[in-house]
Amino acid sequence: TIPYNGLKLDEDKAASLNQIYNPLGFSFVVGENPFMIADPNAGMFGVRPAVPGEKILLSAPLDSVKCHQMGSVFPFRNEFVLTQDELTSLQIRIDEFNAIIRQKATTYGFALVETDNFYSKLPSGFAFNGVTLSAKFVSGGVFSLDGIHLNPRGNALLANEFIQAINVKFKSNIPLINALFYPMKHIYTFALLAVFAFKGLAQPCLNGRYASEVFPNYTLTSNITYGSNTSFSGSTTTLKLDFYEPTGDNEVNRPLILWVHGGSFLGGSKTDPDMTALSQRFARKGYACASVDYRLGFFPIDSANAVKAVVRAVQDLRAAIRFFYKDKQTTDTYRIDTNRIYIGGSSAGAITSLHVAYLDNECEISDYLNQNTINQLGGLEGSSGNPGYSSDVKGVINLCGALAKYVWLEAGDVPMVSIHGTADGTVKYNRGIVNPGTALMYLDGSRMLHERACAVNVSSDFYTFSGAGHCPYIGNAAYMDTTERFIRDFMVNQLGCNEAPLQVANVPLQQAILYASTYCDGTPANETCIAGIEEELGNESAVIYPNPSTGFSMFTAENTVHHLAVYDALGRQLYNVTGLFKEKALEIENLQKGTYWVRFQLENGSVGVKQWVIH
Repeated sequence: TIPYNGLKLDEDKAASLNQIYNPLGFSFVVGENPFMIADPNAGMFGVRPAVPGEKILLSAPLDSVKCHQMGSVFPFRNEFVLTQDELTSLQIRIDEFNAIIRQKATTYGFALVETDNFYSKLPSGFAFNGVTLSAKFVSGGVFSLDGIHLNPRGNALLANEFIQAINVKFKSNIPLINALFYPMKHIYTFALLAVFAFKGLAQPCLNGRYASEVFPNYTLTSNITYGSNTSFSGSTTTLKLDFYEPTGDNEVNRPLILWVHGGSFLGGSKTDPDMTALSQRFARKGYACASVDYRLGFFPIDSANAVKAVVRAVQDLRAAIRFFYKDKQTTDTYRIDTNRIYIGGSSAGAITSLHVAYLDNECEISDYLNQNTINQLGGLEGSSGNPGYSSDVKGVINLCGALAKYVWLEAGDVPMVSIHGTADGTVKYNRGIVNPGTALMYLDGSRMLHERACAVNVSSDFYTFSGAGHCPYIGNAAYMDTTERFIRDFMVNQLGCNEAPLQVANVPLQQAILYASTYCDGTPANETCIAGIEEELGNESAVIYPNPSTGFSMFTAENTVHHLAVYDALGRQLYNVTGLFKEKALEIENLQKGTYWVRFQLENGSVGVKQWVIH
């Protein structure tokens, strides 16, 4: 929950609230203050300050707290508050229910688990196998990013409480779970293996368009001016983009992807190899693509200057988006369906795209820049061109990017697909300094953004390159193929196509991933949330040979395998074996042509998944 006194005020804000509330008998001071809550029992005006022990729920819209004075000028509604009376009533009901459980356990001779003992240890923390775990949000390692549910590691610890109770009651010797084998992934239920994600009754793409390269060639129109603005150096700079489209295409309403290059906001261009490769590939699939240049440069001396660079890039990308809205409503030169505009990029380009999509209030960056500076820059929309037109997008393609604060991603926001390496030293996979050594910005990486998206029910597809560094697809054909395929699957799903199976794995065997479909809150979400969960294999590897095969292959692992199972594309188990071995013949009767998945667990608990293709 949010602290009851989490309303932090400076002198001006405290004075402003005192003007409103002093006549009602309430006052505010500089520093921490109780939130104001609506309470029909609180006298004539029905409002009062929260008191110690009352709970402000995490479901409270934090954007409204920070930017629209919820909890201060506008008191929290009852739905976001547990008052003392409500907490007392809840505790009575909990005690009654626990009494029933204890009675039944005594009557039937069941083991009884007092989970309060477990939860009471969490605030101060405790050591498990040399690792300290606690309820601290977010770094405690036990709770998910919604602040409510346990993550897999937390659930493993709780399961040990049940095992201990059973052992005590029945004099058994069931071994405890090594909870450290379970990652701190904030995923509540997941189905192993390749999954199809559907939204409504999807219709197939016409003749494979958008799923396959149905056009043999693309046409490039270079250096189209979409706007201009004052550069970092103070001069006026012209802003340009390159436009890619399928050669000979007659479609009048084409989805558009705007690609934004990386370069730490200091370098890079719209002709960078990763941006040109993705633009060319997706143009041949039937998309319109634009590779966008934006203003570069800043003094790398403090966070404020770094944030200004991000704001300038955000303004320019918004102007590029508006350029295509304007074109649609005027000459329609580029034949874009403005209901299907997507943005994405690499590194700094992904950071820019994420902030265009999820940074929607100027007050959210008030921790970095004061309002005068924001106004001088031109606000979040900026003045880079094409005023008066929309800059809305339908989704974000995040390649090794990050967002300043994951809480900016809120319920109702647009979908996201993310690809990131766990060993990225430039833009962290979790949270960390961007460009270590500068200490200018701490950003929340793709893993945290994916978990936040799942917590607030925003569609999010996530692919993890285990052990890979920053943007591993640049200059590496296998990584680029995998990157393109995963983006393709996200896009055809977004467009309502169902032709393309989720066949994404084309990286070296040691970088195989566990691929899972996730329900983000334990119940089916409105849209499927797909998670890439990295293997915990370190340098372990295994091979299947021949692969593809006609039905017989040998599985060989470097280290001893404890369990192996084979699944089809629907997640049905077709074969499993338990033992201690390094080789196993894979020969299953009546296998149809298609893709299968071999999941194996090593003696030390590490898990891996390999794709097995039968032709």
